Amino acid sequence: MKDINAVTMAELEKAMQESIVQLGGLDKALSACDRMYSATFRSEPRKLSSIKWHHQGAAYQAEERLYCEMATRLYTLETGVIPPVYNEDDHEDAYSYNAEHYEDSALVWFKNKYPAFTVDSETLVVYLCNYKGEGEGNPALYCLNKHLPVFTCKADSFNAVN
Repeated sequence: MKDINAVTMAELEKAMQESIVQLGGLDKALSACDRMYSATFRSEPRKLSSIKWHHQGAAYQAEERLYCEMATRLYTLETGVIPPVYNEDDHEDAYSYNAEHYEDSALVWFKNKYPAFTVDSETLVVYLCNYKGEGEGNPALYCLNKHLPVFTCKADSFNAVN
């Protein structure tokens, strides 16, 4: 095996060209990279009760946030009402008002349509991350994200989405 410091630019360029050819050409290689860079991955599922919280109210806040996540997702899917999208031309207060109204409407609809749904310590959650394993640190509902590939390591991310 050759020392990485002894590899010449010509050898690196040749290896890169071979990889591009193997993927089907430059356009297909760039497309494959785009899929990897824009992909979302998840962790293995775990119970909400297994998470260690920084303060006592954090678990309750997470349960509320996860409940709202389910409500808004199903509200959008079943009613076709689309959540507001922030646009730089919009006034931030107007966007906030519209987002709050959307969420309130989704919660009322969801509580009426699915009164038995709960988020509790037994609810399965996952963590979401990018192709490098970087995430925001908030748990997400497993049932809404089980279709995502499981992050194992950065080296496997490309193959998981291509």
